[in-house]
Amino acid sequence: MTDEARQETAAGEPHQALITCNQCAHQVPRLEYCIRCGDPLSDEYSAGARRERRGRFAAAPNESARAVALVSTLFPQLPRAEMGAFRVALAIGVALIVGLALIGFFPVALVAAAILVPLLMVLYLWVVDVYEDEPISVIGGSMAWGALAGTTV
Repeated sequence: MTDEARQETAAGEPHQALITCNQCAHQVPRLEYCIRCGDPLSDEYSAGARRERRGRFAAAPNESARAVALVSTLFPQLPRAEMGAFRVALAIGVALIVGLALIGFFPVALVAAAILVPLLMVLYLWVVDVYEDEPISVIGGSMAWGALAGTTV
């Protein structure tokens, strides 16, 4: 028995139409989900869903693909509820740096810029809880090593 015939028999309909799954590239019965990988098959046989998906940004599906979304690009795992706070923090940091540069405090603006990026990254890692199982000494040691390596090179 061929693989396709086995799939048709398993689906319960001997003459059921087969479609190609975009995720695993196998011929599968036209069901709600792929029987091989579990990927939703609505996009494979729905032209409307394909048109709708083209306009969405993959990292944040609630945003348009053509929109400039700096926070969701830099911090892709950030929960939607926290994105507003990160946008405000980034805007305040950039405004502070630009303000210091306009006043003529270029060294202070440079230090503020050098502190802003790692500060936002540490906040991101804390909010997302990526390293929740690691002891604080490991995380602190990694950050100290990165700071040491970044300043000596």
